[in-house]
Amino acid sequence: MDKIAALITSLLKAQIKKEGLYNTGKLYNSIKVTTVITSNGVSFNIEAEDYFEFLDAKYKLMENVINNKQLQTLIEDEVAALIEKQLK
Repeated sequence: MDKIAALITSLLKAQIKKEGLYNTGKLYNSIKVTTVITSNGVSFNIEAEDYFEFLDAKYKLMENVINNKQLQTLIEDEVAALIEKQLK
């Protein structure tokens, strides 16, 4: 699952640059995605500067990341590997 967190981080940073939001690098360098595994499942925690939420609302940064085909494929592969591991 850490591969997914790393890809989300990379994709978010790419979106920031794509949208022209890279100025001082403060937001770009603050992006940190971690994996949270609980008995209820897996989630990803995104830490960033507090103004990230406003830029995300305006530029749909996370929506673009979530809809990324590379991310979707990686999630499918990681989930399949996890299921196979549980079945053994």
